[in-house]
Amino acid sequence: MGSVLGFILTPVLGAIIGYFTNWLAIKMLFQPKTEMYIGKFKLPFTPGIIPKERNRLTKKVAETVGGKLLTAETITNELTSPKITVAIERLLDDLLLKLREKDLTLAQTLPKETLDSILDYAAEKMPDVAMMIQKAADNPLVDAELSKLVERIINENLGRFVGLFLNPEKIYKNIKLEFILYLESKKNHVLFGQKLREGAEWLMNIRINDLLARIGEEQIAYAKAYIMGLLAPSIAQAAVFIANNIDVSGMVENKMNAFSIEEAEEIILSVVQRELNAITLLGGVLGFIIGLIPALMNLLQ
Repeated sequence: MGSVLGFILTPVLGAIIGYFTNWLAIKMLFQPKTEMYIGKFKLPFTPGIIPKERNRLTKKVAETVGGKLLTAETITNELTSPKITVAIERLLDDLLLKLREKDLTLAQTLPKETLDSILDYAAEKMPDVAMMIQKAADNPLVDAELSKLVERIINENLGRFVGLFLNPEKIYKNIKLEFILYLESKKNHVLFGQKLREGAEWLMNIRINDLLARIGEEQIAYAKAYIMGLLAPSIAQAAVFIANNIDVSGMVENKMNAFSIEEAEEIILSVVQRELNAITLLGGVLGFIIGLIPALMNLLQ
């Protein structure tokens, strides 16, 4: 009877001990959170492993995440992935939809201060614009085409017979000279700026829906594709800049250090609770098996 009782109790006690020791070991990862003393003597294994090694573990995790997981290459690839392009396209579509739903004028979508800044800048650039036009007119190819245009206008409006008594080339040179003098006049630069502002003020009163209807869906799609084409290189450059300058390891370390021990324990357990329960149960199973072996040996003797 005693041998049978021993055969039952030995593996059961082994299972209890194995289950309890694994449970205690897991608890000692987080508990106690501070050092504990009996008189002047500090109890061993206090604080728990994670509270005691928190700084080292945090730094190691941060270095692993920054050095092997969220590398500059990974971040760049993610920021330039097709899904980012799709997200930006969706953002443009949503913006266009909201503009259509609100049925606003251009002036209502653009702050007056912004418009004034744009117009002031454009007015300041009028001399540069005039110089660009002048340089374009001095280009031999452009000059030849403009000369032909003047000759064609004379022939179509006055007839070739009258054109025989006129010198189209001389007329073109006089027109070009007057045009250049007109562009060089600072007074006219101011006039250009005034006309630009008047035109802009008229344009800003146009309703966006009316403007979009006149543009047409095909041109809107073309404009959207053009905008995406302009944005693509900028997105790529921004991705490289961000990836090379963001301190992933530092961010992870600071974020982890901001957690209390209780929060860190809750986060870890939320991830590996099932595995830790399995380890605790496995301790009981192994304890049972270890206790069962000598019981079987005694029973067989």
